[in-house]
Amino acid sequence: MSGNAAPHERLFAAHITAQRFYRQQLLTSPGAQGPCHYLAQRRLVHVLAPESCWQVGYAPARWTGLRDHLVRHGFDEQELLQAGLICRSRRGGVVDRFRDRIMFSQRDEAGKVVGFIGRAAPGAPADAPKYLNSPQTPTYHKGQALFGLHEQRQALANGCPRCSWKVPSTYSPPRPPQRRAIPSPP
Repeated sequence: MSGNAAPHERLFAAHITAQRFYRQQLLTSPGAQGPCHYLAQRRLVHVLAPESCWQVGYAPARWTGLRDHLVRHGFDEQELLQAGLICRSRRGGVVDRFRDRIMFSQRDEAGKVVGFIGRAAPGAPADAPKYLNSPQTPTYHKGQALFGLHEQRQALANGCPRCSWKVPSTYSPPRPPQRRAIPSPP
C-alpha cells in the first residue's frame, strides 16, 4: 500500500489495534505503575476496570513500541503515518507519536476510534507538552469529535442518572462584573 492512501477501514483497524495495545500496556506493563497511581489519585480508578467504557491506556516510553506491534499485526508504515499513529523523526526514520503517555481514545459519532489524546505521564520532562492530540487525518477531524460523547451516550439518553453533580459547600458562584457609571462625554 506504500504511496497510496489507505482505505478508511484500514485506518480504523489500526486505531482499534492501537487502543488494545495501549490498554494492555496500562494493565500489565511495569512502566505503567506511575500512570495507574496518577489515575487513582485523580479518583479515576474506575477507568482501570476491565469493563470500563473508557478503555484508557498507556503508551510506553519506547520509540517504536506501538509501531513494532502494529507492523506485526499486518499494518505498514504508510498506513500508520496516515493514521497519525507514528511520525517521522528528525533523522528521517519513524517513531511512535505518543510515548510515555496516558492514552484516551477519541471516537467519531459512530463510536469508531479515530484518534487519541495523550496526557504526559507523571515524571515527564518539564518541556514535554502536557497533552498531545492526534493530528488531523482522513478519518479524524478535530472539530467534529467531542471527547467522551460515545462513552456517555447511554447515560445521556437516560437523563444521566449517574451524573449527580454535587456543588461543594465551599463553592460560591462567580460574581457578575460590577457596573460602574461611565461619565458622559463633555
